[in-house]
Amino acid sequence: KQWYQRRVRASLMTVSHHKKTSEGNYHGELLGIPPGAISSVAYDSDSSNLLVSYKPVLGTKGSSEQHVLMKLTDSKETGMQTEIINTFKGGSTQALRCRSSLISCPDDDNHLLVCLGEQESNSIKIWSTKNMKMFQQFPIKKDESGPIIAVGPHRAAGTDYLCGLTNQRIVQYKWLLSESHFENNSVAYQIDVPN
Repeated sequence: KQWYQRRVRASLMTVSHHKKTSEGNYHGELLGIPPGAISSVAYDSDSSNLLVSYKPVLGTKGSSEQHVLMKLTDSKETGMQTEIINTFKGGSTQALRCRSSLISCPDDDNHLLVCLGEQESNSIKIWSTKNMKMFQQFPIKKDESGPIIAVGPHRAAGTDYLCGLTNQRIVQYKWLLSESHFENNSVAYQIDVPN
């Protein structure tokens, strides 16, 4: 399977998979995913895992962010299929769309981490796909930075980081190889927004 020749695209309500044809074009098909208002989609081509994050349903008691981890499988008979592996629950509010991510654990390429930004608690939550349990959590001071809007990996000078983006700051957490987790203390960088 040549996953590098595949793409995933999303709209506010649907996700489609696009496969490169022998003519060099891409052929797309809609994926069977749970219904809802999508806030972000992350795809790991090495493991063929897909993370679809949904906003809470407004006005519905007990509704929360849903982060659905799925496995994609392809067959000539049925086309691209999705199988739900796990659903991670988030906060009950999301004022701004927040981008989640799937990242390989820096010291174990076979260990995926689900990285989420939760606006209700204004924290970064990291879940392990090995045991589906919380791996780490980092609160971000909302009064200083605003709500978290994206979480993703970064690598610089051979060091791995996890970064959280708010509308005013970038907060980064360094991976500690000796301890196999991200450092609890962060480094924050102010974003200059023009008036």
